[in-house]
Amino acid sequence: MGITTGILLFDDAEELDFAGPWEVFTLAARKEQGDRVVTIAPERGPVRCAKGLRVLADHGFEGAPELDVVLVPGASASPRTGPSSRRSASGAAPPSWTACATCSG
Repeated sequence: MGITTGILLFDDAEELDFAGPWEVFTLAARKEQGDRVVTIAPERGPVRCAKGLRVLADHGFEGAPELDVVLVPGASASPRTGPSSRRSASGAAPPSWTACATCSG
């Protein structure tokens, strides 16, 4: 059975903090049959990142596949997000998840 990695997306997430890891995780997933990488957000659909890039989340928190690893990108505190998106994602994580975080700052 493969490993499913979820990359958390939320408003004002730093692009570099999820795009670089996305490349690394997807490259690794190509080498291991059954591994996959998905994006998750509070709700499925578009997310506007810190520098304006819009990204479509594969899944919302509801309906997301079972995840083995969750990557939480960094973000500057802003009126649109503050720490609430990251905190709600952390609180929603089942104990079986392995969580990791990145920060470009």
